Amino acid sequence: MADYRINLKGAKRRRKCHGWILYAKGDRGLNPHYVDLYCRACEKYGMSVELGICTCSRTQEESGQKQSSRTQEESGRKRSSRMQKDGRMQEDQNESAGQPLREAVSIERPAFVVNRTRDYLIAEILEELGVCVFNNSKVTELGNDKAKAYRYMEQKQIPIMATVYDSGRNPGSNMLEIYDSGRNPGSNMLEIYDSGRNPKSNIVKVYNEGRKTESNMLEVHDSGRNPKNHLTVYDVDLKSDLDMSAAYNKDIESIPYPAIIKSCSGHGGSEVYFIQDAKAHREWIEHSCQAGRAYVLQQAASDLGKDVRVYVVGNRITASVLRISDKDYRSNYCLGGQVRLYELSQEERDLVQRVISGLSIGMAGIDFIFHDGRMVFNEIEDVAGARGLYSLTDYDLVDDYVSYIREKI
Repeated sequence: MADYRINLKGAKRRRKCHGWILYAKGDRGLNPHYVDLYCRACEKYGMSVELGICTCSRTQEESGQKQSSRTQEESGRKRSSRMQKDGRMQEDQNESAGQPLREAVSIERPAFVVNRTRDYLIAEILEELGVCVFNNSKVTELGNDKAKAYRYMEQKQIPIMATVYDSGRNPGSNMLEIYDSGRNPGSNMLEIYDSGRNPKSNIVKVYNEGRKTESNMLEVHDSGRNPKNHLTVYDVDLKSDLDMSAAYNKDIESIPYPAIIKSCSGHGGSEVYFIQDAKAHREWIEHSCQAGRAYVLQQAASDLGKDVRVYVVGNRITASVLRISDKDYRSNYCLGGQVRLYELSQEERDLVQRVISGLSIGMAGIDFIFHDGRMVFNEIEDVAGARGLYSLTDYDLVDDYVSYIREKI
């Protein structure tokens, strides 16, 4: 259960319209100059803001991922237990989560909160308390769980690279999950075709050859992908602790090499691995795959080391930056990528608008890679860096964002 504590640093001048800008404790992305941009912009629009450092009893990885299977089941029980006979909501368990944060709000309610912790649960708690949060919990969740973001875009028919989702999730989270089999991977192959039905209702149960008891059953949950994209799944030898992430060695025949493996909660090009072939994939499983982390594996785009970040403020496209690296398959500015302003074609603008549609984005960077000459969705950065943008133009992203916040509150 999360225990959020906020250490507020104070403001030089407190206005009637006063808010918080929150960072996670130890966040290397905490840039004093960037915080100062927020303070000056707030001053310009008759507001004030103070920095808050958020500590949490959960690990950062748990914050990036939705929840572990145990936490998901617990959350489901909490949601179902809220409804009482008289129709009232019973929220004692949820209120105990983040109680210090709730107490801080009760002492002095902020007019707004800029949440740069990457933790959507903080946004959820604040939203429950009626605080305006930028970005909202939905955008923060999609920005910090790549698997969820890709599935969301697939549902909207936004182009993404062919993707295989990690097996280390609860079946209720719409992931492919493989249970105990104990068979030789090469001798007991199953070919599972997705049907796009609800993963909770579309469960294929296959008993191991020569086995009769349910205790030794191979159970495969539908991954909810397009019916045309089949996954070939082999039996796997799971460790005794059933660590699904560490046992990430199902067959990936639907993805041609080279491929890219990404941690679902990584940022800034971290925890991204280039996989040249099946041998490199096996070596990654043995040496780099971290237990407890969730990953996605994608076909590598044709144009490696090249992407476009589209900055969005209040669901408006405000700027686009092309990032290129001739030394790395990653083009992030913080990793040495070169940047220049990029003019979106009408087709590309329409694609970005389709991504934005249905979301309420305060400010975010939406990244697209290039495959066969066309933009393909890559990720949402809800805590988007802007050093590259500021080096190229006089456009003040933070000023525009704070102006939007002032209008909304």
